[in-house]
Amino acid sequence: MTLDQYLEANGLSDADFAAAIKADRTTVSRLRRGAVLPEWGTMRRIYRATSGLVTPTDFRGEAAQ
Repeated sequence: MTLDQYLEANGLSDADFAAAIKADRTTVSRLRRGAVLPEWGTMRRIYRATSGLVTPTDFRGEAAQ
């Protein structure tokens, strides 16, 4: 599941999710659009905040089917 899909499915804004992972809203926006890849610490927080639904692989377009 992509970050965009996760946020849409859970009705979360970039700002809401940014607060949950202790990041800036613009960072979440860039991650959501695929403009940047998350650093390791950020990815770990995303993984935990999404209960493992968004994985590092999802950011590289190689999501398991």
